[in-house]
Amino acid sequence: MLDSQILFETLGCRLNQIESESAARFFCDAGFSVTMDVPSASDPVREGVILCVVNTCTVTQKAEQKARREIRLLLEKCPHSAVVVTGCYAQLAAAELAALGERIAVLPGQCKDRLADVPALL
Repeated sequence: MLDSQILFETLGCRLNQIESESAARFFCDAGFSVTMDVPSASDPVREGVILCVVNTCTVTQKAEQKARREIRLLLEKCPHSAVVVTGCYAQLAAAELAALGERIAVLPGQCKDRLADVPALL
């Protein structure tokens, strides 16, 4: 599974950062390679990424716009990956986020502990 990479992008507060780091450990423990190195628009496509986890914030409308922009970028730059969206924005706008693409799964805030179950499903 070392060639199967999991990418984490964390937007927002320190709590989101702590939660993302904790979730990343579940994937590391399951033998996956984990990166927090998020691609930019000028980066090449990342073929080895099989899952992107985006932990979102919704403090401002600008934060929501950034989350949508980053999700679209991940769909483009990681064409073989599913994208799991969690965090505050996922809690408030699950349908809106799911509509961004067919490879998106929304894990609302009250369900984010289920992220620990995902490595066993891959």
